[in-house]
Amino acid sequence: MKSIKYIVVLVIILSIGFYFLTSDDSFKNTPLPQTNTVIKNHSEVTYLDTLVYHSLDKLEVDGIFINIIDAKPDLLFSILEGAKVDAFVYYDSKFRIYNIFVDKHLSRDKLMLIIAHESVHIAQYRNRDLINLDGTMVIYRGDTLDVSTLNYHERPWEIEAFEKQEEIYQHLIHTFY
Repeated sequence: MKSIKYIVVLVIILSIGFYFLTSDDSFKNTPLPQTNTVIKNHSEVTYLDTLVYHSLDKLEVDGIFINIIDAKPDLLFSILEGAKVDAFVYYDSKFRIYNIFVDKHLSRDKLMLIIAHESVHIAQYRNRDLINLDGTMVIYRGDTLDVSTLNYHERPWEIEAFEKQEEIYQHLIHTFY
């Protein structure tokens, strides 16, 4: 009889330990912002659209159409630099659609930071602060720049995105946890 009690206690302790080791901090239930933006989440990461809605709300961007797409690994390599990126935004000006390509294998915190960063780029495109001319040439706030001559961290639109991403990331953390 004593051994059955020990087994029951052991099973309970193991179950509790398993729960804490495998549980992921859940997002708190948060309503979506009132917006005219339409987001289609084609990603296996089901919450990315919610992160984008809240990031764009913080940036006061509204009335756009966005696709979120799991990027194939070869698409996440920078053509100009040969380095892997975690995500990028492509604005299709013909159809006026913003496409966010993202690496679905990243942690939740990393995805939150990336969505914050990419949302800044969407705001730059939306406000016409950033205009992609042909893939290598862009106009940023009136200056025409050759992307291939600028190191990634020296690009002014990237500098702005890195400066603003932390505030948006903290907004997401506060909103969801």
